[in-house]
Amino acid sequence: MPIRRTSVAVAAIAAAGLVPALGQSAFAAGHGHASHAGHASSHASGQNRQLHRQIAGLDRRLARVEGSHALSALADDTEQAVDANIENDRAILTTLDDSVDAMAPADAKAARRQLRAFHVDNYVRVVAILRQAEGLAAGAASVPAAQAALDQAVATALGITASSPHSATRDARDSLDEAGQDIDDDSSTDGTDDSTDGTDDGSGDDTTP
Repeated sequence: MPIRRTSVAVAAIAAAGLVPALGQSAFAAGHGHASHAGHASSHASGQNRQLHRQIAGLDRRLARVEGSHALSALADDTEQAVDANIENDRAILTTLDDSVDAMAPADAKAARRQLRAFHVDNYVRVVAILRQAEGLAAGAASVPAAQAALDQAVATALGITASSPHSATRDARDSLDEAGQDIDDDSSTDGTDDSTDGTDDGSGDDTTP
């Protein structure tokens, strides 16, 4: 099953946009008094340290998901696909972290705001969805509608990264729920009782001699 990389590419572009062009900051132009430059430098250092910490925290959380038992319990190909997405996100963070010290305070502040849309918890939801999908696989195999919905749930889940909106995980969950409902409906149909109803015909044949 092909893995969509659209959201990963978007995240990479967004991360690249956080890297300011050198020489664009106000104090790089050489304007202002020395005391103002010193204050700006101190402020920049504070913003940069906070951004470094924010990036490090996100990376640690990604590493925890990547090393979790829940992820390793998935089928090998599924685990590898999720691992690849996590590694791409960690590479984005590394690229951003390498650029932090060259940022002006405003750039660092803007980067911190944008990183708030970096949802590591997406992967926790993805792993849960994929585990449930594996549990439904056997039941869906003989129900075409359920199989189609299950395939859609898995494809959507495997396309989700930390930069994906929460609506993407909801879409995957909706498809998963649809697959489960289709399996239940099929089971109910197969379990219909075709035997006679055994009602009394009122003939009175049960009288004793």
